[in-house]
Amino acid sequence: MLAAATMAIAGISAEPACPVLGKLDGKQCFGLDHDPNSTSIELCRSTCCADKACEVWQYNPEYGCWRGSPLECKFSGRHFCFESRGEQLRMPYVPEGSQPHAYRGSSRNFAETAAVDPYAKLVVEEVNGAAGEVYQVRRAGPRQDQMMIAASCWSHTRHPDWCCPLPDSPPETLCWTVESIRDHCCNNGISADGVLLYKVFHDLTSFMGPPELEYFHSLFGGYPIDEDALKSTQLYFRVGKHRPGAICHSADYRSDGSEVLLPLVSLLLASRQPMSRTFLNIGAGTCESPDPLYQLLASDAGQGFVGIAVEANQARLKKCVKVMNATPGRVLPVSLTMDPISAAEQLRPHLEKIFGQSPKPWPLDVLVVDVDGVDCLIIEELMRVVRPKVIQLEILAHIPPPFRFSQQWHMDHSPIWDQDYDMETFMPTAGCSLSYALHKFRPFGYHLLQLAMHDAVFVHKSIGRVIERGLRLKFPQDEFQCYRNSTLWLQRPASFVREWFFSRHPSTVLADIWSNISEWNQEIGRGSSPFTLDF
Repeated sequence: MLAAATMAIAGISAEPACPVLGKLDGKQCFGLDHDPNSTSIELCRSTCCADKACEVWQYNPEYGCWRGSPLECKFSGRHFCFESRGEQLRMPYVPEGSQPHAYRGSSRNFAETAAVDPYAKLVVEEVNGAAGEVYQVRRAGPRQDQMMIAASCWSHTRHPDWCCPLPDSPPETLCWTVESIRDHCCNNGISADGVLLYKVFHDLTSFMGPPELEYFHSLFGGYPIDEDALKSTQLYFRVGKHRPGAICHSADYRSDGSEVLLPLVSLLLASRQPMSRTFLNIGAGTCESPDPLYQLLASDAGQGFVGIAVEANQARLKKCVKVMNATPGRVLPVSLTMDPISAAEQLRPHLEKIFGQSPKPWPLDVLVVDVDGVDCLIIEELMRVVRPKVIQLEILAHIPPPFRFSQQWHMDHSPIWDQDYDMETFMPTAGCSLSYALHKFRPFGYHLLQLAMHDAVFVHKSIGRVIERGLRLKFPQDEFQCYRNSTLWLQRPASFVREWFFSRHPSTVLADIWSNISEWNQEIGRGSSPFTLDF
């Protein structure tokens, strides 16, 4: 039976070897050519595989086959994405003298939500066999022994009418040599009202010999991860040494930063932690949800909180005041474009309205920064006058540990870029990485608490014991493991992030990251933007 299963999909192995570099299901790739002759998923893939100039194929039952070299691939929200299937089979052609691995799509509109670890959830591949059966290949890791193979019960040659025994007679045809497979399919492959269930599968892995397993492994190679090399990098470069608590990693697309502060502040209040009930929200926008502070200030826990909302856009700031007036919290609006060199002096007169002439640094409870620019630099400068208990800022989640990246301030150009900034446009080089933030904030007594899609939350050591007891964790948490366990909002393809994070050593990919950042800055019209990058 297993030999027959191998033969049934022999047509796949006859195609040119085209390992899958990335899955594009549910996305739309722009710039492809329509192939009217490839009228099925199988034909679309095989035609692309046979064409050395074809990097990507996509198939949608309504729109047909599209293949070629894409300008960009993204979740566009268009109808095409709803049923699209596709794969990247080749890397883009790189002209001599140019930098490889540079993403060729638009840096102004690419984003995806993806797990950092490709095996965080079982990776499932499906392929049709010659007799109409479907094979599922699931992977928990890149090794052959981490592969699980299942086959659909029914096909052109297997049907319950002749494969399943009647109460008083054996089946007409011996469809399976393994009785437990027959029993599974006959008992579970038909509904109570007699309808054939095509999506019922049975395990093949435990019945396969080495040749069959190797065959499937060669067809569906896993994403390679050198665990020993990663462990060595992790142990040498990590800031935290303790296993992360359950709260540390960003679990899925619902784990955004809008729901972090309310439970955290509620824990501090319940623990009778001394609180000034103050906040500073830089880049506040309209202050509406999903602003990180909205849920807190709109709740009963927000009663008595007073703080400052800083926003350069007058219309958004006016809306912020209206929104905050409907909450128990009280906000002082400040229309200001932040300069990281003088941020402390810019905000000093406004902070004095809350803290008066009391000794500095002032005991701020919550600091939120999201200016899509020099966020980390602003926080560093503010440490001269405030010492927040909790910091939440947007990070560049696509720059993984241990790479310490930050956009820097250009005295001549940065003020102009800030004036022209459109918050609806993605800026993949505006901000700082997790490792940069950790290294800059740690001297002031801060620990990483958690990641939330594209935000990082840090807490001061003065509340460390309360947080450790309340959330059952130990500081400092291992940021490598926290990052690896997370599903994050990335402004670059997950394949890039994985290549950098799982590299043999940071030095082997530093030049690639540097070149990509330079390229992205050129694309968004900030070619002269200074930045720092090391590890």
